[in-house]
Amino acid sequence: MRFALSALTSVLLVAIFVSPLSFAHRSPTVADGPSAKGKFEILQPQGPKSTSVEFNAETTTDGRTIGEAVYQDNSQANTQPLYLRAELDCLVVKANKAVMSGSIRESNAENYLGRGFLLVVQDNGATENPLKHDRLTWGVYRVVSKNWVLTDAERPDENGPVSWMVADAERSEDPGSFPDNSPSVGCQTFPVSSFSFVDDTYSRGSARVKP
Repeated sequence: MRFALSALTSVLLVAIFVSPLSFAHRSPTVADGPSAKGKFEILQPQGPKSTSVEFNAETTTDGRTIGEAVYQDNSQANTQPLYLRAELDCLVVKANKAVMSGSIRESNAENYLGRGFLLVVQDNGATENPLKHDRLTWGVYRVVSKNWVLTDAERPDENGPVSWMVADAERSEDPGSFPDNSPSVGCQTFPVSSFSFVDDTYSRGSARVKP
């Protein structure tokens, strides 16, 4: 019996460390809030090579996003497959769509470390109907510092902090908003409706989005 328990423990440890998505260790602070998880494979028209994306993101009781995404690109011939692992810290869910973003923390290509990773998925129920397949798109972004200096053209002598608001002058009900001076692209940088998805002729997989 002791030998059986030892063997079972070893198998469980191997399963934990081999899994490409280590988000299995869930935090006790995770609430029953918005979440998105799934896995996709994108096939290449000219051959058996493919790209895979696996992700899992959830919102905690204190409003934080925890999770990660693993991206593996095997599509380039005669080159080492590209591996990326991003820690997700932002999640926006609108109906059956989810936008996730974070920073790349692990990669076999050093120049990708620290870059932003953006992932968008649409949960259509993973049906067999080709018009209702689950869909996704993604992007990798460099972090560029804008270093904007705001000044008032009519008051060049003004030295205090300056900010500005963007609003529609023809719509009095428009409350306006402050432009985002963040150096990185995140899950709230673009409207959810602005994304176009990968051609689902070559993608297969599923996404589970929970508002």
